[in-house]
Amino acid sequence: MTKEGRRSNFVIKPSQHDNRIDVELKNAPIVWDLENGNVSFFGIDSALFWTDPSLVRMLSPLAKEIGLDLFQLLIAYSSSFGTYEDYHAMVSTLGKTFKTGFLAWGEAVSTAGWGVFEMPEFNAKAQKATVIIHNSWEIRMQRNLPAEERWGCPFLQGKIIGIFSHAFNTRCWADVFCYYDQDKPYAELKIFPSKKTIEDEIKKFRYLQMAKKEQVLAKKVEDRTVELKQAQKQIEEYSKTLEQKVAQRTSELLNTNKQLQAEINIRRQTENALQQSYDTLNHTLAASPIGIVLVENRILKWANDEFTSLFRFESKKDYQNKSTRQLYVNEKDYLYFGRMFYDEAKAGEPIEGEATVRRKDGSTFPAHIKISSIDPSDPMQRAVLSISDITSRKQAEQTLLNTTKRLQSITDSSQDAIIVIDRQGKILFWNPAAKQIFGYTHQEAMGQELHHLLMLQHYSKVYNNAAVIFQQIGQGNAINKTIELEAVRKDGEKIAIGLSLSAIDSQDGWSAVGIIRDITEQKKTYEMLIQSEKMLSVGGLAAGMAHEINNPLAGMVQSANVVKSRLRDIDMQANLKVAEELGISMEDITAFMEKRNIFRMIDAIQESGARAAEIVNSMLSFARKSDATVSSIYPDKLMDEILELAATSYDFKKQYDFKSIKIIKEYADNLPLLPCEGAKIQQVLLNIFRNGAQAMQTAKTKSPRFILRIFSKGEPEMVHIEIKDNGPGMDEQTRLKVFEPFFTTKPVGVGTGLGLSVSYFIITENHKGTMDVISEPGKGANFIIRLPVDKQKDI
Repeated sequence: MTKEGRRSNFVIKPSQHDNRIDVELKNAPIVWDLENGNVSFFGIDSALFWTDPSLVRMLSPLAKEIGLDLFQLLIAYSSSFGTYEDYHAMVSTLGKTFKTGFLAWGEAVSTAGWGVFEMPEFNAKAQKATVIIHNSWEIRMQRNLPAEERWGCPFLQGKIIGIFSHAFNTRCWADVFCYYDQDKPYAELKIFPSKKTIEDEIKKFRYLQMAKKEQVLAKKVEDRTVELKQAQKQIEEYSKTLEQKVAQRTSELLNTNKQLQAEINIRRQTENALQQSYDTLNHTLAASPIGIVLVENRILKWANDEFTSLFRFESKKDYQNKSTRQLYVNEKDYLYFGRMFYDEAKAGEPIEGEATVRRKDGSTFPAHIKISSIDPSDPMQRAVLSISDITSRKQAEQTLLNTTKRLQSITDSSQDAIIVIDRQGKILFWNPAAKQIFGYTHQEAMGQELHHLLMLQHYSKVYNNAAVIFQQIGQGNAINKTIELEAVRKDGEKIAIGLSLSAIDSQDGWSAVGIIRDITEQKKTYEMLIQSEKMLSVGGLAAGMAHEINNPLAGMVQSANVVKSRLRDIDMQANLKVAEELGISMEDITAFMEKRNIFRMIDAIQESGARAAEIVNSMLSFARKSDATVSSIYPDKLMDEILELAATSYDFKKQYDFKSIKIIKEYADNLPLLPCEGAKIQQVLLNIFRNGAQAMQTAKTKSPRFILRIFSKGEPEMVHIEIKDNGPGMDEQTRLKVFEPFFTTKPVGVGTGLGLSVSYFIITENHKGTMDVISEPGKGANFIIRLPVDKQKDI
């Protein structure tokens, strides 16, 4: 047959409606309803085909026949209908602004396979915007087509043009850029004001297309006219003969035709009705994204294309008239579905479940199976079985499970506490490190308000103010920062923490994740470093001061001694000689000095000089290493010797009544030998006892006591010595300064402010240990000394 003799597979039929296009593709009727914005195939709404993998095989010939440009415009025009309702829903229901409403609408339609929507650019003033749609059904459907056969995303284009025309209150156009070959394919739409409309573009394209067709048709008419003129001559020659034959046969055929026509009309009506029903059912089953098979007595009889594709059957012979057992991997699943189907089908109910099935090539996949009986009175006689591949869903579930396990492993192994709270401040997540730091188990913490559980009361006002802002917009001064706070453990102990807080936006509102680190020891170490730096800087100053003070001090004390001996010693020859020369007796001079308290004043000078010399010696301890001999001694023995010394010391007896203070000893067994300078350690411990006794006496503490602890458990390379009293304690400001040189809380003339600073220097510099104090007002003071068991070479 010649090209001109072949009949086109594609026909555009004239329509009685201006807003409708009728298309016939290989005798298949397709109606494009422009007013209602939808396409139907054999009367079936196109929305039924959105998830059908075979849709692209149906649309590709249509696009080729009518041309990609007109195809795109017609789809865009159809999809633009109903956009006013979409826009109205965006600004009235889905969001407070068009932008938030549009993105919320995008999330809603993404569940129908439209893709994931983003709006990186939105300029209402300039009436411009950019919308990116990831993984839309149009792009997914066309990814495997050659580039020249792809038609883009006209459905999304029509929607976007319609919506933004309402949003900007002006005509808009959207240029579409499709990226099929990315790891995550997406479409980018650039929206801008334009005088173009989809309707005008369709009319313009139709006009151009019609003009081309007219030119082609005119050429065909011209060629055909020539052929007809030639044929006309032949027809005229045969016409005379044919007229005679036709007249004769016409008479014969008229009678036969009347009889046949009656039979044909009846048969045609029957065939048309049957064909219409068959076509409708066939197209419905062919377009289904689910494999469908007709089963008689558990024997496969008929299946749609999706079923054949799903099981990779090459022809009907591969499955027809074979048992459904070949589909199941496990005999157990085959028997289970058969037994359950028989029981449920009698009640008129379909059954469904999951099983692992086998393809022709031996590969397997997880499937969702649904079986419905055609005749409930005899379920096994005839049934319809539908099967869908759920591999992707199972993989997604496993991926989610693996991700959850990995996150759980990370949070469980973290040394920092990880806590998640909701917008009300209630705990949603509590990892093992949080239990380790704060003492609360997971069951005890979950659902509790974090602030009430862990935070101190003085943070309440700041927390309440910040919580209001955080609940509304997920922001605050502490968000995305690391701050230092005080918290309280389950056992009531206060600890210092570093808190890093981040906000999380979810459907339930704002929540927060906090990463918390216990920095108590870190802060103590930092305080000790600061104290050591202070002591080192004061050491240089002390050396210079002590040297400058020592010389005049020695002259003053020596002169006072000479004055006293010359005025009081009545037997000294030099005194007697001078008194005789002046006519005065030494007895009178001595009596005068006694009466005028001169000797008491000289004694005061000597006592002040001795005290000043003691201060100078203390200051010199900062500036030079001790030359004393290091010896090893048991720490408990050293403590007992110092207690005995304190109990018998005149100064302790006279001022503090040391024996009235209760001593509680808590010494560990098998303590190691402690290499140290015994005299220096004695000086340190006596200073602590003296300060504690004085503080308890001043505060009039009832039942004063010292608790003495010595142990090395938990840190075998160090010996711990703790001296705890039940005196008035000290506030935090005093505690931080207690080791500073010349800092004292005692009255003028009572304390020098050097006792504890010298003690700190002896422990940290001379013995390479640590010295700290824990105290709160009204709770006494606990001095903690740590000394190394292995003596450093530079002691």
